Amino acid sequence: MKLFNLDPVDYLAKVENVSKLGEESNGLSVIEVQTPSITIPQHTVGKNEYLYTISTKFNIKIEALKRWNKLTSESNLKAGQKLYLANPDVYYVTKDKQSLSEIADHLNVALSQLLVWNNLTQDGVVMAGTKLLKVDAERYKK
Repeated sequence: MKLFNLDPVDYLAKVENVSKLGEESNGLSVIEVQTPSITIPQHTVGKNEYLYTISTKFNIKIEALKRWNKLTSESNLKAGQKLYLANPDVYYVTKDKQSLSEIADHLNVALSQLLVWNNLTQDGVVMAGTKLLKVDAERYKK
């Protein structure tokens, strides 16, 4: 009794189902992303500076400063300490092969926004480990 009618090489190719750049996956092309880099604005704490003075100076809510810098109410700022002045959580890294539309849904943003933020022109599939911007880089320019 013969179980497989495939050559072992053909069988392995079908089982592995590995996509290469440019090949199709679920009707979408696998694309490569050149992720734009972002410099997160920072402030160096001066002598006798407090969260309140920094929040007032940069027009940022104290709660946002605490969240972005992983500070608690009891945190004491030290002169020379660096603080983020914007959310440093700007990248999404794919865990599996995913389509950009699935990623946009997951991030609760429009696909068109995700495409613009990452200098892409169409939906496609990205491989595991791909780093994508999940925010508008323009917000981080000085």
